[in-house]
Amino acid sequence: MKNFNVEQSDLIGEIEGFPIEVVEKMVYYQFMQKNSPNVKVFQLKRDANKRNGGFNWDNTIEDFDFWQPIIMRRQFNTFFNKYPKQTMEEKSIKINIPEGYEIDKYNSSFSEIKFKPIENKYPKDWEEAFFGKNIQGFWIERNGEINDANYDADLEDIVIFKTKKQAKSALAYAQLTQLMALPCYNGDWKPDWNDDEETKYVIRRVNYLVEKDYYSSIYHPISFKSSEICDIFYTKYMDLLKDYFEIR
Repeated sequence: MKNFNVEQSDLIGEIEGFPIEVVEKMVYYQFMQKNSPNVKVFQLKRDANKRNGGFNWDNTIEDFDFWQPIIMRRQFNTFFNKYPKQTMEEKSIKINIPEGYEIDKYNSSFSEIKFKPIENKYPKDWEEAFFGKNIQGFWIERNGEINDANYDADLEDIVIFKTKKQAKSALAYAQLTQLMALPCYNGDWKPDWNDDEETKYVIRRVNYLVEKDYYSSIYHPISFKSSEICDIFYTKYMDLLKDYFEIR
């Protein structure tokens, strides 16, 4: 999990007097909800929501009723009842996990750690594979900026791509679909891939090249109603096409 260290000097403005542990958790959720981790947001507005650069209380594990009295009424005991402060007496131990095993979280306690064999199985869906577990990859902001991800996943993280090329490809495809639908290109025309009599003029990837071709029933997402329109599109948006086909 990514660390979000807050210094005593950061506790100014609307978060003056806040415990560091509380603000670090606020910055953590700020990041988890796809905002840049920036304590200055809370210095200006301690209850800043996701739209304003902070985080939505009801989209956290703790939920709205936990955060509202802490942030608005400074009832910090509520926070430390759930997340007790560590003391100097607390100790940590290093556990060597046998190869092929993992900690059995449901049957282990602080006094007794139990292991279980790692199950080699195919997850039924994304949630089973990643929810609450570390996920690494890249996600796209609304302004098109691509950010890296490396943290424990929640349900909003289904939008994370494994590679940066894949994220760039998705970003390029979103733009290409909007451009193709302009009146000067396809307008309202939609290819009917069940119609063998209708010729579609397509742009596709062959090896490491972007090429033009035509088909009637073999699906291609970048397709046009005429060869002339296809030629113009091919010439004008080559950079986007290379990103979409993961060539650049």
